[in-house]
Amino acid sequence: MLFDLKKLQNILAFYKDILVTNIAISILPLIFVSKETFLIFFSTIGYIICIAMKEINKSENYLFYQNNKLTKTQLIIYGVILNSIVAFLFALMIVGFNKFYK
Repeated sequence: MLFDLKKLQNILAFYKDILVTNIAISILPLIFVSKETFLIFFSTIGYIICIAMKEINKSENYLFYQNNKLTKTQLIIYGVILNSIVAFLFALMIVGFNKFYK
């Protein structure tokens, strides 16, 4: 099998930590600027800030992922992919809300 269930669980656990922090950081542009700015911030700056925070505060957690055969680069790449999917879903929700409320 190309991708086992344990690796997928580890990737999702890694991304779950990033997702919660990323949404918390990206709420400010949503409140003060616009929905589109939220998407841009969530997709780029928010994700970078979350990775940097994880690197500074929880760098010892990477050892756990390395023991489960996931490198730091793999985690970041899979995180970018998952973040893009979530940002796309947020964009669909925003478009849906805009059409519904017009």
